[in-house]
Amino acid sequence: MAGLLIVDVDRNGREALAIAARLEGLPVATAGSATEAEALLAAGGFTLLVVDCLVPGADALVRARQGRERILAIGHQPELLQRFARRHGVEALAKPIGPADLRRRAA
Repeated sequence: MAGLLIVDVDRNGREALAIAARLEGLPVATAGSATEAEALLAAGGFTLLVVDCLVPGADALVRARQGRERILAIGHQPELLQRFARRHGVEALAKPIGPADLRRRAA
């Protein structure tokens, strides 16, 4: 199982980030929804959960996974992203995200 799970409804953004992670040698899986992410997370094996703060159900997903995986909130809208990160006590990173950003956080 992958060590990094990227959850984003934007398929192109999700896959671009996954490619960047793979180029850094990181094992990665992707999910297009919170429900899909929950199913993958149930299988275990993830150490970092990267969640776009605008994914429907992101709040519940992050609340349920806190303490199980490290969580990185991502997004294009800085104010919404920071509010989400503060609400959940997680790190926030504005899009676009580069390979080095993932490598540092996945270590």
